[in-house]
Parts: sequence; C-alpha cells; structure tokens
Amino acid sequence: MSEYIKFLAKGGGATGIGHVMRSLNVARALKEMDMPVYFLFDGENSATGLVEENGFSWSRYKTGRPALAEGPAGVVVMDTGDDVSEYVKSFKKKGSKVLLIDNTTKASGVADLSITPSALMADAPGKDPYAGSKFVIVGENFFHAQKTMRPRVHSLPLEILVTMGWCDAKNITLKVLKALYDMEDIHMTVVLGPDYPFMKTMEPFKEDGWGKITFRHGVKDMAPLMAASHIAFTALGTTVYELAFMGVPPIILSNYLEDEKDLNTLKSMKAGVSLGFHQSVTDWEIQSTARRFVEDAGYWRDVSEQARLLTDGKGAWRIASIIAELYKRGGSR
Repeated sequence: MSEYIKFLAKGGGATGIGHVMRSLNVARALKEMDMPVYFLFDGENSATGLVEENGFSWSRYKTGRPALAEGPAGVVVMDTGDDVSEYVKSFKKKGSKVLLIDNTTKASGVADLSITPSALMADAPGKDPYAGSKFVIVGENFFHAQKTMRPRVHSLPLEILVTMGWCDAKNITLKVLKALYDMEDIHMTVVLGPDYPFMKTMEPFKEDGWGKITFRHGVKDMAPLMAASHIAFTALGTTVYELAFMGVPPIILSNYLEDEKDLNTLKSMKAGVSLGFHQSVTDWEIQSTARRFVEDAGYWRDVSEQARLLTDGKGAWRIASIIAELYKRGGSR
C-alpha cells in the first residue's frame, strides 16, 4: 500500500479559496477514517496556512512535474477546473490512481474517476452516479452553526452579508456597496478576503460615519456570519452552497460570462437570485433585489426554504468514502 492520499490543491489569489476548502473538508473526513493525507501546492500560495492550521503537511512542486514531489501516493485528488491531463498522466505513470473533483475538461477522460459536486446536475444513478447534489461539500463548521443558530425571522434592519471570496479580483464588493449605500432598513456585513487588493476603495465607506456597514477582513469561519444574515451577495462558487445550506438566499453576481448556464439553472430552482455577469448588472437591479427582501417577508421565507433544499451538505463524507476504498484496494475500483 502506498504511503499517502495526496491533494493537489489550487487556490489563493485570484483563483479564490473554494477548491482548497473543499479539499480540506474531504481531507478532514479522510483523517477521521485514519487515512494518511498530504497536500501539494504549485509555487507561491496564500492558502498553505489553512492546510497547516488543519494539521496537514504539504510541499511545493515544480509546475509540470507534480509526480516528482516527495513521497509516494496511492490516490491523488485534484480539485481544479483546469485541464490537468498531463499531471494525471504523470501521476498514473508513477502508479497512482487519480480522482478529479469538479473538472469537465478532457482530463476527466484520463483520470480514474471524476466527481462533480453540483446541485445543478442530475444525480440519478442512470445518468451519472458521481455527479449531483449528494456530492456537494459543506464544512463541519456549518453543520455546527446550523444546529446551534437561533431560528431566523424576518426583521429590520435586514442583515445583508457581502462576501465575494478570497480575492474579489473584479472588485464586485465595491459595486454592491455603491448600489446599496442609500438604502434604509438594512445593515451590511462586508467580508474582505485575505488577498483583497482594493482596500483603498473601501475607505470612504469606513470614514463617513454612516453606521450601517461592518467590515471584516480575513474571516476564517464564515458560518457564524451566515447564521446571522438574512440574505447575501456573493459570486458563483462554493459559497453559494454554504449559504443555501444555512437557509440564506444567495444573490449572485458572476465573475465570468460563461457562468450564464449555471446562473439560469439556479434561477429556475428559485433558491436565490441570479443577477448575471457583474459588468451587466445595474445599481438599480442590485438595490431593487435587496429592497424586495426588505419589504416582502413572505418572499424571503420562500426563497430561504427553497435554498435549504439544494443540498444536505454531506458530500465530503461520500467523496472521502470513495477515496478510502480506492486507497484500501490499492487503487482498483
């Protein structure tokens, strides 16, 4: 049996932290199963601290040569949307089995197994037994927060969470703040990620004494903030599922034009509000969306309840169980 289950984690900077957080949640589940876990990072990466805080070892590899990183691997897990076909081939040549998470490139045809954790895909066994909402990953901290939170009721001021990720390279945060600045009956909690590069653009909101914005920087556990919020403005990514799990309607402004299909699917589920590509969204659309939640308690309750139906959040354990079986069998399925 080989020494490690290795996670090739892409994250930090403009990439955000979603891939790393999902990998960490699966890694924690594997650790509870007494499985040996190790992380690999390519070059400079601001997410390595999270791995250390969770008690996992890691090392860096040279781009294009991941299989030469220290130590053998029985199973390699990659959570990335990039085409990592050459990496997959390199690891397999060394005798490892490779499992991909959330990858629709040609690499999925080279890997031994590909799992798509998305509530936007059908998960019926006859279609794809390794895709769907049952694989959506939500951290244990959200389960704890959900169990201990007080029942949420519609009240004013409406608590609005603004969280656009680890970096928010498009500065969508500023767009949302400008649009909601003059609204009554709201309070905003604005979370700025560790790699957020536009701190100066926030200064006018911090200094004017408006009193309706609370800024938080580098938050390590988002669960308590979500538990205290009525709605949230966010980008398309894992945060959408965390919010939904907590019953917080997500209002989504996407970073990329190619997100349109996923946004339309979410819109059809009525589990939040999909405003579209951030550059095309107007201040009026942002404010009118928030205003409806302020003024219509029934609408807020309906969307909140629908959001909860997106996932049970137990994907980490399901994926970890698949990985553990691959490892125990020496990679055979």
